[in-house]
Amino acid sequence: LGAHVPSGAEGLFAAGTSSYHRPGCRLVDGREEVAYLTGEEAVARDLKPCRVCHPETAQSNVTIR
Repeated sequence: LGAHVPSGAEGLFAAGTSSYHRPGCRLVDGREEVAYLTGEEAVARDLKPCRVCHPETAQSNVTIR
């Protein structure tokens, strides 16, 4: 598990199609290609936190309504 997580992934999230995940989340672990992004990028893409791994809330200066 977590074999594909890059060593510099701290502070980054794994991007899904509609949500973002902790880098080691079982929903993205083992996928061939996983894009990693910052919290600001997750907010900009309007991604929601994963309901399985419950990543910390992505921080941004963007107001979420």
